[in-house]
Amino acid sequence: MIASFLEVRFPVDISHNATGGARFRTLIHRADGGGEQRIQTWSEPLCEYAFDYFALTHEQREKIIALHRIARGKLSGFRFKDWSDYRIVDGVLGQSTGGNLLQASKSYHFEGLSVQRTIRKLVAGTVVVKVNGVVDSSAAVNLNTGAVASAQSGMVTLTAEFDVPVRFDLDYLPATMVTDQIAQWEQIPLVGVRV
Repeated sequence: MIASFLEVRFPVDISHNATGGARFRTLIHRADGGGEQRIQTWSEPLCEYAFDYFALTHEQREKIIALHRIARGKLSGFRFKDWSDYRIVDGVLGQSTGGNLLQASKSYHFEGLSVQRTIRKLVAGTVVVKVNGVVDSSAAVNLNTGAVASAQSGMVTLTAEFDVPVRFDLDYLPATMVTDQIAQWEQIPLVGVRV
């Protein structure tokens, strides 16, 4: 049985060339007089990415083909590093009462407005949990769900890198072989998934 989400990361050297970001889903009804009614249908956006490669090295091609086969095309999700937004720095998670679970999140602020983003896929080796400003090296962190727990009481903050859960948006991976070492794809689309 194939898992719906594989805790593996899309090759970072390839993700560096991605175009994409968050996509919201908004339904718009425009009245005859020109007024609009806008309805948000997703509480949080999903991310989309695309790769416009004119050439991949042999090693990069092998990585993409292997991940596509292991993920069974669109079937299984995996981790992806969005180089435009992949860090939390001293993000406030909330008050620890000595063992309660807190969810990793990132706040975005603009002109007195703010929104909270739930973060689930933390990156190993980048996580620093602090309670009342002091590093808590014994805090329990689930890298796959973003759950954080400290045995200490106080305000918990998190510094970490995170990945975006995505999947291939194609079951068929056509490639044109330029040489035996170089392949071309017009586009490799990835879409976000909820985990």
